[in-house]
Amino acid sequence: VPAQLKLHSKLTAKCTATGGNSCHGNQLANGGHLEIKLSYEATKPTPNTAGWTENSHGADHVIATAEIDLLKDNASGLNDMLKKLRTTEAISGCAKEIKTYAVLSASSNWQLYASKALIPGHTGEKAAYAPQLSAAIAAAYGQGGADFQANIWAKVQETLVPVKENDQETLKPISTLSTTAHVYEALARVLLKQQKKEQEDQQKVSKKVDTTKESECSTKKGTECAGECELVEGVCKPAKKGEAENKEKTETTNTTGNNSFVIKKAPLLLAFLLL
Repeated sequence: VPAQLKLHSKLTAKCTATGGNSCHGNQLANGGHLEIKLSYEATKPTPNTAGWTENSHGADHVIATAEIDLLKDNASGLNDMLKKLRTTEAISGCAKEIKTYAVLSASSNWQLYASKALIPGHTGEKAAYAPQLSAAIAAAYGQGGADFQANIWAKVQETLVPVKENDQETLKPISTLSTTAHVYEALARVLLKQQKKEQEDQQKVSKKVDTTKESECSTKKGTECAGECELVEGVCKPAKKGEAENKEKTETTNTTGNNSFVIKKAPLLLAFLLL
């Protein structure tokens, strides 16, 4: 039940007299007046009307007080409503602590995912042979997952990611990111850098292939200039493939590259999203 919230009123009075008359048993002369004040305090004041005398009328005297219950029955009423809600409405379970090995390994797909992650070449949709899988799990996470935190999450938190600081990009551990927004921003920077690097690598490979073909074709003469080579104004050069074929090849390459990118970066994405 919420704590009670109560105040106490404090009504004070004093008399200011002028002339020959006082405030005690006589009418006030011109200019005399009574001053009444109303205030509120957390603690209950004590009335002191008995101390009102001819010699003390010029000071404030507490003449009345009353308790004010600001919540009244709202506090207990709200508590009763919460109790009723608890018994009549289903309460959803809290999100699982996925950083804990015991919780994670209890997942129905744990053995399959562990097989794919820890056993080289495992591509099936069934978990690996039990002894083999148990040995792989123990080697990666320790017996009973004793080293799971140290081997997995500690390293994730130590991973350096790019962040903006003082209008410059710098690297900081994931563990220093204080908000979800900072995590998402760092993740976006990581993905952009990785995508840019893969595109540059693809361009380098493509350029290297073109250079190799040009070198091979340049040594051919006459009828030897065929297949992937063609004569252009008497010079043997790499054959130019149709625009449609190039476009199809480019689209296939891009799609494959993008899929590869997503697959390779899945652990990194998972690490960010599970923080």
